[in-house]
Amino acid sequence: MAGPMLLAAAAVAWAWDGGSRPAHALTNCSTSSQALDAAEQELLRLVNEFRVANGVAPLKPSPNLSRAAAWMSEDMAAKGYFSHTDSLGRSAFQRVKDCGYATTGAGENLAIAGSAQQAFTLWLNSPLGHRENMLRSMWVVAGVGRAGGYWTLDFGTYDDSNQPWDGPQPATPTATATPTRPAATPTATPTQPGGQPTPPPTPTMGPTATPTPGGASLPSSHPNLPRRALVPNIVAER
Repeated sequence: MAGPMLLAAAAVAWAWDGGSRPAHALTNCSTSSQALDAAEQELLRLVNEFRVANGVAPLKPSPNLSRAAAWMSEDMAAKGYFSHTDSLGRSAFQRVKDCGYATTGAGENLAIAGSAQQAFTLWLNSPLGHRENMLRSMWVVAGVGRAGGYWTLDFGTYDDSNQPWDGPQPATPTATATPTRPAATPTATPTQPGGQPTPPPTPTMGPTATPTPGGASLPSSHPNLPRRALVPNIVAER
């Protein structure tokens, strides 16, 4: 296989009123991992920094899209498939509604990757629409889910970020500018007794990811992840 797997789907909700909408009742969307963990928050932070750097507003975390994303990743990991059509035959647009989101104005990126950074890099470098999906100005919220190396990033056009979470609500990841290096402050060189300079400590090497064909890499904890790309399913619903 020649590269980690990725898919993307995007949808536009044309009947948009801009007002508040109630969440839909949950249908076949049971998950205990709706709240974003540290890795999922990291992915949302990376996406938001990318959006801000390209003049697009950052995304707020959506409780309902995060529920849909968590369910999808868990379902793919448990049943061993990789598709925008889930094991119940639902499209991404039907699934987000079944998981409580108030509209089918949604999009989805999927990846199999070992970390948030790798999933983001796959989408960033993809020629198949994943990069464009992350930069669409119509998205205002997003949900992230991961399980067993399967990553789901769901986007939405309706802001439901003020709706309740199933558990403790995560802090909103903040997109920040790249920090500048402060001016160096001169310091005295430490010395040993007798006035001899103290030698610097010998640096040690930390663990590194194993390189893979095509320039991508996966941590050694995920040596068996599939390594191929699939053409994304990019559609529009009316």
